[in-house]
Amino acid sequence: MNPNPAQQSRVLAIAPSTRGFGFAVFEGQGVLVDWGVKAVQGDKNCRCLEKIGELIVHYRPSVMVLEDHSGRGCRRSIRIRTLGRSILAL
Repeated sequence: MNPNPAQQSRVLAIAPSTRGFGFAVFEGQGVLVDWGVKAVQGDKNCRCLEKIGELIVHYRPSVMVLEDHSGRGCRRSIRIRTLGRSILAL
């Protein structure tokens, strides 16, 4: 019998912040695999993208979750909005 595909999906959630980003990795029906905060210095968007790329390669998620920064009422800084678009392009 084949396992339920929903139980096999891996989700990577990314939450950009002023100092870097937070992340959580879930598998199946909400099983937390890993989580953490990555702080970066220097070119923050570039460094965040590098670290997010490493997480993608390591965990190979089937789904990524990211806050919609394009909404009219979004109060995120321009840098965070730009980072969000760059993560989508990644």
